Amino acid sequence: MGWSLRITRGSAATAVEQTYARTRALCQQAEDTPQLSTALYGLWTYYYHRTELQTAREVAEQLLTHTRAMLVGEIRNTPLAPAC
Repeated sequence: MGWSLRITRGSAATAVEQTYARTRALCQQAEDTPQLSTALYGLWTYYYHRTELQTAREVAEQLLTHTRAMLVGEIRNTPLAPAC
C-alpha cells in the first residue's frame, strides 16, 4: 500500500509516512523481518524527500543495522556455515 501511495500522492505525502510507520510498528510486534526492511526504506524515502535529513539518516542507520542482522541470520542458517 505504501508504494501505491508514493506513486499517487508523492513520496513526501503525510499518508505515506503514516502507512510506513504503521507497517513498521506492526512488523516490530510480529517480528516480521523482511517486511520491516520495506517499511524502513519507505520511511527513509519519505524523510529524504521532505528534507528531514537527520531523521532520514537515523532511519537509514536502522535499515542498515536491520539488514546486517538479517544477513548474519541467513549466513548462520546455511548448511555450510561454521558453528559459532
